[in-house]
Amino acid sequence: MAGASGAAFVFKSGTYPGPENQVAFDTNALGAAADGSIWLTSSGDLYSYSRETAAFTDMAFSTAPMSKQTGVVQYVAPVDYQHVYFLTNDSSSGAAGPVGISYYQQSGVTQLAALLNGDVPAAITAGADGTLWAVGSQGIYVQEAGGWTTQTAPPGTLTMVSVGSATFALARVSDDGADAIYEWNGTAWSPFTAVPAGGVTWVSACADGSCWTATATGLMVMLSDGVTTESFPYAN
Repeated sequence: MAGASGAAFVFKSGTYPGPENQVAFDTNALGAAADGSIWLTSSGDLYSYSRETAAFTDMAFSTAPMSKQTGVVQYVAPVDYQHVYFLTNDSSSGAAGPVGISYYQQSGVTQLAALLNGDVPAAITAGADGTLWAVGSQGIYVQEAGGWTTQTAPPGTLTMVSVGSATFALARVSDDGADAIYEWNGTAWSPFTAVPAGGVTWVSACADGSCWTATATGLMVMLSDGVTTESFPYAN
């Protein structure tokens, strides 16, 4: 399979070793960045895969500011191997508490401001350029230098959104009972018809314009040329 540039694409499979801590095998969220870095949450902690040691590192112990972060990490949105956004639920009191969004980098952790109008984030997605979107019950929000701004939503009932960059995002919606995928080009939404929307349960936008989709039968990737695709059926 070749991309738009003519270079061959090679798909490889393998297994990443999990955290060495036996208590930390209950992975509840996992994310991959464009540079190939892997981030996951397990037992409420945040882990990053190290290529040097071929193991996951618990960021709560490797970074002092991270150890001061309160709340259980429930969702990760990686940017690259040094930067990741994550969603926490402060359950220090023994019950579900405020949900917040934080930004991790090697110099420390920054707690982001709350969403507008008191909305509560249910999911976050980030692109390789650092673009961050959050989805709440009242709509979509974009993190900018001055704080959060509202983002127009595609028509229909939003079920998920994935950001590749500031100028490429994909949203899966239910429109009049039918599944549909919409594309954000930096200024407006439009129907995304490059891949079939029927039966799609998950969609992921990449910074180079390529995308992944999942159905009940397997995964499919469409490269940035908008033509080349490859399917990966699930084993029976």
